[in-house]
Parts: sequence; structure tokens; C-alpha cells
Amino acid sequence: MPKPVIAGLAVVMVALVALGGFFGGQNTRASGTEVSSRVDRAVRSAVTRTTDAQKQIRRKALREARADQKRHDMAVMRRLRLKLTQAAERKSVASYASGHSAGYSSGNADGYSSGVDEGLVEGSDDLTCSDDPDVTWLPACW
Repeated sequence: MPKPVIAGLAVVMVALVALGGFFGGQNTRASGTEVSSRVDRAVRSAVTRTTDAQKQIRRKALREARADQKRHDMAVMRRLRLKLTQAAERKSVASYASGHSAGYSSGNADGYSSGVDEGLVEGSDDLTCSDDPDVTWLPACW
């Protein structure tokens, strides 16, 4: 084969390889719909991750707020219970003191007047002696 024919065949072969590579490379490109579906999937995935992260942050904040409120409520109830217990104790002591004083006064007065009356009635007997060593105004009974 003559050299110009070989050179022509070589040029044709190189052109065919170049055209095959160009058109073959075109087939590996993604179409517009494939690209937009990939972008949509990536956006949906990012939005889902962000939404889930925000839900977790809100839930954590709610848990912490509830715990803080519960601690505050417990402290308020503890102080209130202490104040009410102290007030009830003061009222109880005052009520006992008042009742004790009134009871003592009325009982003492009743007992005194009853004793005096009884002593006068029994003391009016004609006693001539006494076995009591504290009674010095009567002679001892033998």
C-alpha cells in the first residue's frame, strides 16, 4: 500500500476515534431531569435533617423548661408548707395556752370555793383535837 493511502486511512481512523469519543462522552452526561431530581433529593434530605435537628432542639428546650418549672414549683411548695406548718404550730400553742389558762382559772376558783365551803361546814364541828402535826391551834389527839 502506498504511503498516501496509509496516511489517509490513519487520518480517517483518528477522526473516527475522535468522533466515537465525543459521542460516547455525550452519553455519560446526566440529562436535565436527572440533574434536577438529584438536586431535589439533596434539598429534601437537607431540609429533613434540619427539621429533625430543630425538633430535637425544641424538645430539649421544653424538657429543660419543664424541669426548671418543676424545681421552682417544688421550692415554692416547700416554703409554703413550712410557713403553714409554723402558723399552725403557733395557733396550736396559743390555743393550748388559752385553754390551759382558762381551765386552771375556773378549776382553781371552783376548787377553792368548794374547799372553803366544805371546810367551813366540816370545820364547824366541835373539834377538840387533831392528828395533823401542821395543825397547831388544836391539841393533839392521844
